[in-house]
Amino acid sequence: MKDSFGSYIALQAFKAAAHLSGSHYVVASWDDEVHVWYVRESSVPGLSLEAVSRDELVKKLDIAVPELLELNDNHYKNNNQPISLRTIFNECIQPA
Repeated sequence: MKDSFGSYIALQAFKAAAHLSGSHYVVASWDDEVHVWYVRESSVPGLSLEAVSRDELVKKLDIAVPELLELNDNHYKNNNQPISLRTIFNECIQPA
């Protein structure tokens, strides 16, 4: 099932809010065929992760995001400031 127009607008607002606040963002989606959460879209270059649960994905993000930002020379290393990461879990629920 494709995302609705309302979902699209909400996602764009989410990304804009992250950008305006100086945060990075991650959009995670559920893959029903292989039963994993995966990073569908992100402002962190090179981020590609999957996990069997939301909690596991968040743990992986906590490790991968700072490493990728440093590798991409995203001023993380020089700023010495905490990273702000906004994550949205996008799941399509089918009515019974």
